[in-house]
Amino acid sequence: MGALLQQVIGGLEEIPKEISQAFHKQKTALGGRGPRLSEIVKMLQTTSSKRRTFICIDALDECVPESRVKLLNSLGQILQRSPGTRIFVTGRPHIRPEIGRHLSGKATSLPISTKRHDVIRYLDSRLEEDTTPDAMDSSLEADILKKIPEDVSEMYVETATLLNLPQPFTNKFTCRFLLVSLNIDAVLEETTIHRRRQKLSVMSDGVGLGDAYGATLSRIKRQGEEKAKLGMATLMWISHVERPLKASELCNALAVEIGSLSLNADNVPSINTLLVCCQGLVVVEKEASTVQLIHFTLQEYLRAHPDLFCTAHSTIAETCLTYLDSLQVKALSTTPSPDLQDTPFLEYSSLYWGVHTQKGTFQIVPKCLR
Repeated sequence: MGALLQQVIGGLEEIPKEISQAFHKQKTALGGRGPRLSEIVKMLQTTSSKRRTFICIDALDECVPESRVKLLNSLGQILQRSPGTRIFVTGRPHIRPEIGRHLSGKATSLPISTKRHDVIRYLDSRLEEDTTPDAMDSSLEADILKKIPEDVSEMYVETATLLNLPQPFTNKFTCRFLLVSLNIDAVLEETTIHRRRQKLSVMSDGVGLGDAYGATLSRIKRQGEEKAKLGMATLMWISHVERPLKASELCNALAVEIGSLSLNADNVPSINTLLVCCQGLVVVEKEASTVQLIHFTLQEYLRAHPDLFCTAHSTIAETCLTYLDSLQVKALSTTPSPDLQDTPFLEYSSLYWGVHTQKGTFQIVPKCLR
């Protein structure tokens, strides 16, 4: 917000008196200090209320969640005092609900599709920012600009353009662009022209994405403890289930506390929360509304690293059995025409608990089977 204020003031012919006085006041404070966020917001309200103001923020989804909330709240306060102000924000679909909440429903969303020339422009910018320019020549650069757009067009997952549901879902264009980013990251991490060319040559089948997947998993683990746990649990379930799970099935499965006798509806995470916690590695397929990994090579990567989910099948089996042993599910047997909408994970847990038990690393003997 301080940077926004600086840019706004920089475009004025004269700094407003109240802003100048506020800065001088802070400078004379003991030890000196910058203005607080609330003070910056008031200054922006003052300047934007006197003249038409346009605020543009790119890649808002890359802002850490805690700071993003503060930023959106601040923008909402500015709009209240200065309804003539216009705010343009870009970001991945999963942040749309946040924007709607904090900007009091005043936001209008517009899906943006990725075209080939967009991909090439993005690659051009990444090549200009190359921190190891000695490991690049004109021939390799030309091959990167030709090969990555072609390969990713063949690789990206055909997922939703956006489902008509309350929560936003990652779309196929987002998947495509993320794959481009993962590809160029993997290439530029190499330190010689030869090694970069080798990395580029294996991109067509996704093999070269291993390092990029590893880096993304590291980012997931660096989130807050609960978000990291939920993100990794989501990846575990998707990569080990016997059939693709619908969004409602997966969310309800992740809400189960193993050993609990009752299901807690307030513990069910939203699909949007899962998408955020998985940092773009998970998408929702349009036709069946199933949750999937962004690309089949991610499935192969996770299977090639069994240490990531050492007890996946055992955990899934215990979850299924806990679900089946819950008071809510037991109550269904006493109802002539049970309503199964409140137990979306019932079908999967009933059909596949035994399969996961057999695949588990140890024998499970739950209380309900003793």
